[in-house]
Amino acid sequence: MINALIERWRSETHRFHFPVGECAVTLEDVAIILGLPTNDLPVTGPTMSSFEALEAECLHQFGVAPRKTDCRGSFIKLTWFRGLRDCIVLNDVVHIQMYVKCHIMLLFGTVLFGDKSSSVVHWKFLPLLRNFGQIIQFSWGSACLSHLYRSLCRATRVDCKEMNGPLTLLLTWAWIRLPFLAPIPGNPRVFPIANRWRNWDRKNYAYRYNSLAHYRRLLDDLQEGQAYGIGNIDPDVIPLDIHHNSVIWSATVPFISFECIEWHASDRVRRQFGLTQGVSNQERDLGASHGEVLTGPKNQDWANTHSCWVMQWTNRLETGYGSFKITPRNIGHALGINATGKLFPQKVVYKKLSEDDKIIFRRFQGKTLKSLTDEMMDIGIGNEEECLMFKRIFILYIQMAFLLPTTINKILPVHLAPIFEMDGISERNWGAMF
Repeated sequence: MINALIERWRSETHRFHFPVGECAVTLEDVAIILGLPTNDLPVTGPTMSSFEALEAECLHQFGVAPRKTDCRGSFIKLTWFRGLRDCIVLNDVVHIQMYVKCHIMLLFGTVLFGDKSSSVVHWKFLPLLRNFGQIIQFSWGSACLSHLYRSLCRATRVDCKEMNGPLTLLLTWAWIRLPFLAPIPGNPRVFPIANRWRNWDRKNYAYRYNSLAHYRRLLDDLQEGQAYGIGNIDPDVIPLDIHHNSVIWSATVPFISFECIEWHASDRVRRQFGLTQGVSNQERDLGASHGEVLTGPKNQDWANTHSCWVMQWTNRLETGYGSFKITPRNIGHALGINATGKLFPQKVVYKKLSEDDKIIFRRFQGKTLKSLTDEMMDIGIGNEEECLMFKRIFILYIQMAFLLPTTINKILPVHLAPIFEMDGISERNWGAMF
């Protein structure tokens, strides 16, 4: 199946080209498939080829350092991290954090940024783990996508015989976006979504024997309505801290991971976000940044080398269309809504709601845009209570249709917060929500 997808990948556009249009692995996909943060600091910094620097970093974080035989240049063998992790006694916070850091490095070397051997990991990631509380503040999701795009581009070369990179992400993406390719999924309530297919080969033994010709035929016969199947994911499964990053999932931005720069051309796959696809923009030329590799001594600070790309990522909330920048203030002026003042709560705590509000919460939870439309058309406004309910339905409708549209066409907890803040609702910061 992976070979059939590689044949459909175009390195010029960073997209899969199917009979029904273009499709890609996006920030939304990596967030819900692997549960990674996507709207945070870029994964970048210096790389040094010095073994002494590697040794000093490991001593600082773990109290021990690998021998030269435990390394391969600037890469540390995963067996060293496994051995260290298994020896740590979890008797205090410091040792628990060391254990977690070892496990993170193992994930980096296998699931997220693995090479073809999946036996080593570059030590460049270690400085980003120094501050344990700040680890989650990096955009690991976009960094993972940069490695996937880079791996797909390399795999299209005629002299490439194997593909590396986050293959778990690619496989799971194909199974949710193109569900006719998938083996029978497991528990639909599991998150991250990749865990749906844990040990899938044991339950679907015959699936592994499908041929390349079989997958080519399925993709050649792809019809409208068969792709973009992510809407079958129950919105309640996705944690709020993941869904709050949805504000940048459709942003057209660079992906950054040290030397690796790739382009998130979301403007070419608008249908994946439930939007209308217009005429695609010209492909973005990444120049020399697209070919950077860490071979040989590379002692440089990539945050400075790629400062222009870092700046574009930093301004990701200001999606550019010509010279116009989309900001809360511009949104407020354009739509005639308030763009200052107090923000809405990020989530609704069900247990803290009154009994009446709990009934309202259950009434709207999981409803679709169509059901809201039908209810809004049917409801009367003969008394104050009906008027208040109409306002609540209309607020939910506006959010789902215009302010916070998602590919999951159901009411989410983030949509429900405003309807419990009806007093002074017009004075809230609607522009920032957009």
